[in-house]
Amino acid sequence: MIFNQKFDSRETFDYQKNSEEFCCKNPNIVQTDGFLVCTNCGLQHERIFAFYQSSAFNHEEKIKKLQNEKIHSQIGPRTIIKGLKDGKGSDLKPKNLLKFKRLAKINRDFINGFENNLFIAMPTFYRLKFGLNLPNYVSKDAFIIYRYIVKNKLTKGRNIEALTIASIFAALKINGIPRTLEEIANFAQISKNLLLNSYNVIKLMVLPNLNLKVKVFSPHCYVNKLMGILNLSMKCRNIAIAIINKSYNHGLNFSGKDPKGIAAASVYMASKFINETRIQRQICSVLMISETTLRERMKELKKYFFPNIMSQNS
Repeated sequence: MIFNQKFDSRETFDYQKNSEEFCCKNPNIVQTDGFLVCTNCGLQHERIFAFYQSSAFNHEEKIKKLQNEKIHSQIGPRTIIKGLKDGKGSDLKPKNLLKFKRLAKINRDFINGFENNLFIAMPTFYRLKFGLNLPNYVSKDAFIIYRYIVKNKLTKGRNIEALTIASIFAALKINGIPRTLEEIANFAQISKNLLLNSYNVIKLMVLPNLNLKVKVFSPHCYVNKLMGILNLSMKCRNIAIAIINKSYNHGLNFSGKDPKGIAAASVYMASKFINETRIQRQICSVLMISETTLRERMKELKKYFFPNIMSQNS
């Protein structure tokens, strides 16, 4: 069988030299209707099964594989007339440009409330996606959540932008990506309380109906986040994780405590031990907690076998 092979009139099929299966003296094999056919004698050689797309591993293969695709809207099955290109990605001719601008204006007049709401929310989605460097699967989950909100008319009496940002925050928690509420609120320039209220609406009224569950972040998740932002070594990370695990195994109760404070305290203690010291203000600014919280959590961790951990690693 042949998978994803393209032939033109100048290409010939790879035959064995001493084979008697030649269709004619000068075979010219082309692809026609899913078969390999000789254009000189008309002999049909083999059927082409192209169920899988060819893979592209470098830049040149990606350019060769790239094709103009039709534009599909996430909002609904509506024709998109936008910019200077048509649905296939080709540039519009100057004589047709004015006509399509008029058609785009008429097209906008027929948009219903559902689509209009999504059009308003889309710029916020794209701004947060590229600003926070979010993966595609997170933005898709957030858009699914917001579509459900709009369809069930949960936007009445509520801030559309706040619900949009809360959908992204919920998608981050569903996929286990540790981004703090303060970080999202500061970047989006929105009140923390407004964002929290919108998130509670999604958590109580949307996620159960979509069979989605929010993951609970442990201190280990925030330790890994601090390692990358503060450029700390893997040794520091292992010591910080050991501090958390040993403290928990020896009776420290984490319930009711913010995991960000525990993670910040363990990283601060581990960095001091291996002389990769980061100041308290620097660690707290990453996780957006107060220095008082860090010091309180550090006192609690020191009570549970922290000296033993220091002696084991020295």
